Amino acid sequence: MLNIVYWIRGADYAEMAVKSAESMKRVYEGARVFVYADMLHEILESSAVDESIVIPYFNSTPHMIANLQAQVHYCLSSNFDRRSLLVDADTIAVSPAPLDSEKPWDLLCTWRDHVARDDEGQKIVGAAQQMPYNYGILALENTQGAREAMLWMRDRLKFMSAQLQAWYGNQWALRELVGGSIRDTVPYQTTRQTPWSQIEVRVERCDKWNYTPESADEDIAGKYFVHPKGERKAFFDPMLEKAAAA
Repeated sequence: MLNIVYWIRGADYAEMAVKSAESMKRVYEGARVFVYADMLHEILESSAVDESIVIPYFNSTPHMIANLQAQVHYCLSSNFDRRSLLVDADTIAVSPAPLDSEKPWDLLCTWRDHVARDDEGQKIVGAAQQMPYNYGILALENTQGAREAMLWMRDRLKFMSAQLQAWYGNQWALRELVGGSIRDTVPYQTTRQTPWSQIEVRVERCDKWNYTPESADEDIAGKYFVHPKGERKAFFDPMLEKAAAA
């Protein structure tokens, strides 16, 4: 059983979150969906959403701070009573991810060594050099270590520049928490120490767990989650149809 948690701002993202939630519930039977939103968008009354939460204070804070504040709010609430996915509104569930593991973990994140490919299929490293983890999908076990991880990232973000607090700061905080680089051999599991606790971090590859397609007609068989982010958001609806047929 899973909980799926979103943070959104704006009507367009509310609509995407509902479509994303429908894909999550199709793949994960019995999943519950919680949406932290800037306002009570009518579309969030969908049966795909179990609860919408609006905290007006978050609207006055930069994007990334509001994002992590909402996620920490969830982690400290009674709703966090089972394994949970914290996902972007433009993520799509394709097939069940193997979340169970012989070794216990607190936080699961997804690693990449490039952000795109050029016309010849060569990797474009881009922002992955500084941010080898994409924040679009995080998995949390219902553990103290998971809560401490989210609190640590929230508190770290508060000391970052205004630019990072507006965008990418969550990924910078995740990189600092997990360590690692684009040269890592993935998957792996690592133990990280904060001032308050020990956190078991599981790292999986974006190419199956958080995949960004290069075209709208790309085959996504074998992927667990597809994430047509940024300029690839135009692929979102076509990928939804592909995922439903997978």
